[in-house]
Amino acid sequence: MNVRWSAVFWGFFVDYILSFLVQLIALALQIIPLEGSLNLSRPTDLILMGILLLATGVGGFVAGHRAGESRIINGFMVGVVGILYGALLSLFDDASVERYIIFTQIIGCGMGALGGYLSTFYKSGLWPRS
Repeated sequence: MNVRWSAVFWGFFVDYILSFLVQLIALALQIIPLEGSLNLSRPTDLILMGILLLATGVGGFVAGHRAGESRIINGFMVGVVGILYGALLSLFDDASVERYIIFTQIIGCGMGALGGYLSTFYKSGLWPRS
C-alpha cells in the first residue's frame, strides 16, 4: 500500500471545491434550503447527492492520476479524508449526523476508489505527476 499524501490532498481539494460550487449553485437556484437537512423524498435532493458523489469520484481520479501507482487506494483515501474532515467539523457543531449521510460518505469512498481506478485509463500528458 503506497499512499501518496500529496496526491490525496489534491484529490480532496478538487472534491471540496467541486462540492462547494455545486452547493453554491444549488443555494442560488433555491434547490436546497439555507438551513435544514436534505429531504430524500425530493428527487432534486437525490440528484444533488449524486452530483456530490461524482465530485468525490473526480477527486479520486485526480488523486489516482497524481499518485501514478496504487491508484485505487489513493482515490479511496480521498473519501476517507472527506469523512475525517466532516467528523472534525461535526465536533464544533451540535447537529447530529443522520444515517443517510454516513451511508453516502461510505459510497463516496467507493466513488473515490472508482475514480482512482479510472485514472489508469487516462494516458494524456496534460497533468504532470507529483
